[in-house]
Amino acid sequence: MVKMNRAWYQNNYEYRLSNRYISAAMIDAIVKSSSPSLDYTIAGYSVQQKPIYTITVGRGNFKILMWSQMHGNEATTTKALFDFLKSATSKNMPAVVKEILDRCTLCIIPQLNPDGATAYTRHNANNIDLNRDAAANTQPEMQILHRVIDSFAPHFCFNLHGQRTIYGFTKTQTSSSLSFLAPAADEARTITLSRKRAMTVITEIYNTLKEELPNGIGRYDDTFNINCIGDYLMHAGIPTVLYEAGHIAEDYTREEIRYAVFKALIAGMIAAPKCKDDLSKAYLAIAEHEKCFVDIVIANTQDGSIAIQYEERLEQGQIVFIPVVLDISSEITRIGHRQIDGLHKKYTHFDHTDIKRGDVVSALKADDGSTITLS
Repeated sequence: MVKMNRAWYQNNYEYRLSNRYISAAMIDAIVKSSSPSLDYTIAGYSVQQKPIYTITVGRGNFKILMWSQMHGNEATTTKALFDFLKSATSKNMPAVVKEILDRCTLCIIPQLNPDGATAYTRHNANNIDLNRDAAANTQPEMQILHRVIDSFAPHFCFNLHGQRTIYGFTKTQTSSSLSFLAPAADEARTITLSRKRAMTVITEIYNTLKEELPNGIGRYDDTFNINCIGDYLMHAGIPTVLYEAGHIAEDYTREEIRYAVFKALIAGMIAAPKCKDDLSKAYLAIAEHEKCFVDIVIANTQDGSIAIQYEERLEQGQIVFIPVVLDISSEITRIGHRQIDGLHKKYTHFDHTDIKRGDVVSALKADDGSTITLS
């Protein structure tokens, strides 16, 4: 199990990337300004002709391929990747990073979907979900990824994503801060050798972080879909781990979970070349997360409970969180990241109209004149 010091992480924190929005221009500026310490190439271009970079570090025989922002609005793992790259090119390189670079050669695509990243959308500029295009291979970004896979011939792949605030665990009432998946290789979800290796790596990551994130690490659903890149690669016999960066209380900028992702990347890179033990049973014992959270629940109002979910919007280069009413019911079972006691009052918009599903509500007014601010 890998032990890491937060102090040296802070010394290698890539301060030029923060919060939720990372555009293609930001990546372009960092990559170019970091040359020649970063060995980069342009692997190809997106639909809108933005460059897609590959960055290679390390000198070892074991090859790991990693890519982030396949979905453009999932930037947390990109931040953590650049934290790692900064530590990997530091004069005061931590011993654990040196070990990785001695053992591994890493090929990193820090932003596979630069058009989606710039527009802050899941899809690419052709409105295609790249993680449903693995088999068809119709999009230039996916074609680039396939070419890199063929030319680099990785022993292991890390598929880096981010998940919404809705995931968690009903039993423990905790948020899913990190989730992982050893994707299925076939419809029967057979535990193949490649899948067993991915399960073992995930278990090592889990053991590294479980004390820091108690009841906060989960498994993703493993239903097989050949159109998803992880399933596609597992079907081809290439061990692949899906990383999902989730939510910690009040961490809507995803800066706190960024550190946990950094640790998870380090743990995965240490574990992947070794990977001799069979820890598949321990992997299957990790709880599968559920869609059981919303951002806000106002309970005990005269109308029941009000569930509110933030909608993320890009406005003037910043992500803003818009509170939208998801449901009003006496039977809301979802847990709120923020729980408010409605004190059995009647709540309306400020113009005294009743609230309903789909409404945007930055604040609510109670019948006694008190207010609740939600944005």
